[in-house]
Amino acid sequence: MANKKVNTKTTANKATANKEEKVMKETKKSTKKAETVKVENTEKKNTMLKIEEVTALYQEAGIKVFNPEAKGNYRIMGYKGGSSLNIVPKKGEYRIYSTEDDFTAIQNAELKFDDLVVEAGTNSNDKARPNTVVCKTVETLKALLAVYATNKANQIAS
Repeated sequence: MANKKVNTKTTANKATANKEEKVMKETKKSTKKAETVKVENTEKKNTMLKIEEVTALYQEAGIKVFNPEAKGNYRIMGYKGGSSLNIVPKKGEYRIYSTEDDFTAIQNAELKFDDLVVEAGTNSNDKARPNTVVCKTVETLKALLAVYATNKANQIAS
């Protein structure tokens, strides 16, 4: 009978030893530092250029700024009746009111951009610039300015 008591005690000791091992393993797991994974935001918001930056783009393209000291978010290209670029930050777009010559050049260029909208006769407030060209990205704006630069009336005098 003595053997039975010894066996019971050793079985009980083994059970408590197993519990202690489990507790130790769990505490070891919980004391490990949690790894942080940095995830970069791949979607970038479209940032609007300031009028000074747009004026610099005019210079790069070879377009004369008719009214460099004008206040507000617009600049006229080339001459008094030339096309005008307006920045509309609330809508996140660049809106160009185009003359007939410039508008024809834009249509002939057949630019393919997702954000480009070309509308004939939508600016009824201005007889000199009756057409509207709208874009939202700087890449599209640069491509448009390259086309506007082909009009000799818009070019910087050399």
